[in-house]
Amino acid sequence: MKSKILFIIFGIFMTTVLFGCNSSSRNIEESIFSPTFSKTQTDIYNSFKKSLFNKDTNLIYPQTGENLLPIMISDINTDGNEEGIVFYSTETGEYRKNININLLSQKDGNWISLQDISVTAVDIDKVFHINTNNKTFIIIGFIDFLLEKNFYIYKFNLNKLEFISSEKYEFLEFFDINGDNQDEIVYSSNDNKGNIIVNLLKYDKDKEVFSNLSSVEIDPFLTSHINSTKSFSKNGNPILILDFIGDDFSTYSQVLYYENDVLLNPIYLSGEKVLIETKRANHFFSKDIDSDGEAEIPSEMIVNGYDIEQYNKLYFTIWKKYKKDGFNKVFQTYINTKFGYMIELPEDWISRITVKEESGDILGFYLYEESLETSTIPLIKIKTVLKSYNDNIFLNDGYVNIFEHGRFKYLAKIFPHDDYGITSLTIDKIIKLFKIYL
Repeated sequence: MKSKILFIIFGIFMTTVLFGCNSSSRNIEESIFSPTFSKTQTDIYNSFKKSLFNKDTNLIYPQTGENLLPIMISDINTDGNEEGIVFYSTETGEYRKNININLLSQKDGNWISLQDISVTAVDIDKVFHINTNNKTFIIIGFIDFLLEKNFYIYKFNLNKLEFISSEKYEFLEFFDINGDNQDEIVYSSNDNKGNIIVNLLKYDKDKEVFSNLSSVEIDPFLTSHINSTKSFSKNGNPILILDFIGDDFSTYSQVLYYENDVLLNPIYLSGEKVLIETKRANHFFSKDIDSDGEAEIPSEMIVNGYDIEQYNKLYFTIWKKYKKDGFNKVFQTYINTKFGYMIELPEDWISRITVKEESGDILGFYLYEESLETSTIPLIKIKTVLKSYNDNIFLNDGYVNIFEHGRFKYLAKIFPHDDYGITSLTIDKIIKLFKIYL
């Protein structure tokens, strides 16, 4: 089972690679003159290079998280002056065994290298800094040659980064989950039975160490973490939504929040009946889909006319908000993964329509009548064309341009449907219900 799960994760990873994500290591000359670097970062880089006597180096880009650049600027010692940190390696590609951290500070307007640390690793997962009790800590998630992840905690002390501790993890987040206005470290580990445990680390100012504030178990049915979403409940309390792949290869979610000095996972405590409400086959992530500050959890419903055993079956995606007493359905959508768009559907359409993927990159919505074959009354059709394509033939056939994004134009055609006892949609309504889904 573990090998099958790894195969799925590898597939998700390869999809990301094939569709254009860059390697975390980039050629210096390409990187430093990229518009993503500020003048300060360029100055830091030039001073860093001088400290190494212009030795050949490769900048290392963190793969995930909020800090995605290899040159980080932060007031680490909280003295009002910024320090610079450069992540790099003198080794390339398959030969890389070590990653270096170079710490720089300003003196008389010039950047000076203070320290260079070498860590046995092949890549960086994410980087974050936590300010707590007038101290700043740098947390770096490293990936070793076995693809295992370890995060290292450093404290700035006497103009140097002082190693504090390290822990293995599968996922790593930084989030004020207990609402005390200071970020905590939230990460996963495995117990001696292989179950996933989520731990909450907080800085203890009296002992001057990070202590485990609370831990909670993830449903044992879930095996591999694929996404984290920071959010807030309706009353403003922080929650962390975690998406996992389960033993059946579907995606499920867990919701964590902190209450009465304990980290809680209510979906696991509520049992399989509640967990199944988060199930989806398409690996869609939880996200704040309607931009209201509260993240939604997706689940699936097979489109009318498709059989559960059918290979190419289609799904409606139902978005829900988690509440302590269960889930509240927010809205229902159909997501076209091929062209990356989503259309919100009226609630009464879900039981009354079916969807067909047609030739010519057309998505058709039809009144459902007993089977796919007998459902022949069209309601809406959406066609995707390249912007460079002459779409006059479709515009003359009743299609209307409703959206443009990237290389594509999205056209919609409405067929009369006022007499079928369902909510009527106009082009203006479709434009409002149509969104790019990335």
